[in-house]
Amino acid sequence: MANIAEPTEKQVREWNRWVRGRPAAIQDVIRKHGLRPWKLYRMTDTGHRVTLYSFGEDGTVTVNVTGQYNALTIDRRVFGIDPAELTECDLPGDGEVVGTMYQTDEEQLGFINKRRAELGNPPLTLEELNAMRDNRACAMHGGDDDESSAGTA
Repeated sequence: MANIAEPTEKQVREWNRWVRGRPAAIQDVIRKHGLRPWKLYRMTDTGHRVTLYSFGEDGTVTVNVTGQYNALTIDRRVFGIDPAELTECDLPGDGEVVGTMYQTDEEQLGFINKRRAELGNPPLTLEELNAMRDNRACAMHGGDDDESSAGTA
């Protein structure tokens, strides 16, 4: 399977030292699933290729879903992922379409507000969108108290 970067021996040692310094719950998740920051993973439920962003003491991880490895509308971070749902995978193949359609904040806001209107929700300002990002709320469906916001950022 592919590495998104080839770690040096020093980086591997630093990673191992970093893991030893984490709470036991995080160490357990990393060791149980063999997670490494230089690996590329596929989410089994969506098929997206992802990179690791962070580890939760609740046994979940947050991942980056980006156009570097997928064809996407908007790059995003997804939290609350069960590491058992990640499998190591290869880089995109030659000629495979990858990229992000809406890259600027303004493009993303326009897309989100279009989808919000389709769902019967009022438009957001850029400030509101950024606050929702900071609070890990779903911009499409509402706010951080909306149960549909779980698992998206």
